[in-house]
Amino acid sequence: MNDNQEKNKICQIYWCLFGGILGGVVLIIGVPYVWNALQQNISHSVSPSTKSSPVENSQSNNTSAEEIGKPSPKEAVPNYYSNINNRQYQAGWNQLSASFQNNTKVHPEGYTSYLNWWTTVDRVDIEEVNLIEISAETATVDVRLKYLMKTGKVAPQYLRLFLVWDGATNSWLIDRTKLLTN
Repeated sequence: MNDNQEKNKICQIYWCLFGGILGGVVLIIGVPYVWNALQQNISHSVSPSTKSSPVENSQSNNTSAEEIGKPSPKEAVPNYYSNINNRQYQAGWNQLSASFQNNTKVHPEGYTSYLNWWTTVDRVDIEEVNLIEISAETATVDVRLKYLMKTGKVAPQYLRLFLVWDGATNSWLIDRTKLLTN
């Protein structure tokens, strides 16, 4: 081999190594970015009720929604958080009772306070829904959630939702909430 052929061979080896290193860097940096973008798009397009199957336990007082001729209060939970995840904040607000909307401890500035809170949340994942009690006009549901904040923080919550039946809309409305401990 002459000097030119040897230099060409060395250059080819360097270019192959450089290309391999560059390709590796692109894979290392690009794959997680693409994966995260895909996951975000999927999470925004799928409601919590279809994204995962929350464990649905029933510990009610032997009365069922069918027996009182109404939809299950457990359905109100994924419906509400689906509106939140789809950025349908007004629809979510409408799923609160008037007394909860007017509760100045929770919403000091009404809908503005509600909107200010929910716009900090990227999405809500429902992990578990338990029907605790149901009557003709009220229901109690425990729900285990994860708030995925826009800051990247994950905030698990265990809540008791007190629901009231609204005959005008034929739906369960959230009347108040209580933070539970495990």
